[in-house]
Amino acid sequence: CVDDDFDFCYIGKQGSFTDWHADVLSTFSWSANLKGEKFWKFEDRTVARQRPSDVVFVPSDLRHHVTNLTDAVSINRNWFNQHNLRRVVDHLSDQRELVYRGALAPALPDLRKRSATQAEIDWTLETLLRANARLNFSDLLLILADHPETRVDDSLFRGRTFLHPDTLRFPTDDHPDSWSPTAIATAHRLLDSLLPLVETTS
Repeated sequence: CVDDDFDFCYIGKQGSFTDWHADVLSTFSWSANLKGEKFWKFEDRTVARQRPSDVVFVPSDLRHHVTNLTDAVSINRNWFNQHNLRRVVDHLSDQRELVYRGALAPALPDLRKRSATQAEIDWTLETLLRANARLNFSDLLLILADHPETRVDDSLFRGRTFLHPDTLRFPTDDHPDSWSPTAIATAHRLLDSLLPLVETTS
């Protein structure tokens, strides 16, 4: 229904299901049922029967299992705000470490042999992180820059030494023209306010 990593349209036959999982990037989510009925089971033992026009809210990291009791169609959205931003940042940090150990660390000798700078290695890790998690820290900072109403707790980024200016100050998007000059300028202003916290703890 939509071409977006955080907006979904689910269409399922009676008896189909999604197995136990927590939603992407430790985000909140809601599910609005357009047709049919679903049965939700949550890790905290809560259950819910969802009928047409019912909306179910799922908190960050709450594992759940959903079964279509009939043929069903729903629309879903994942999102974050200042209330679960710390969970998103922590999740990205964990994913970054997994990507580093699993994909990048074995290639480091070859990268260093080719005289790759640390910034280039970090940028490669940002690119791999996006491929794995569908978001990276450059993307996250741009989202925050585009939504100045979201309050950012300085401690979220304190001590995260990999947030280096050379890594984050240019787009890692395959289509950098899609970044507006205003968005990039705003992102750089946000970085200017956050990076001193990072640099003083590195």
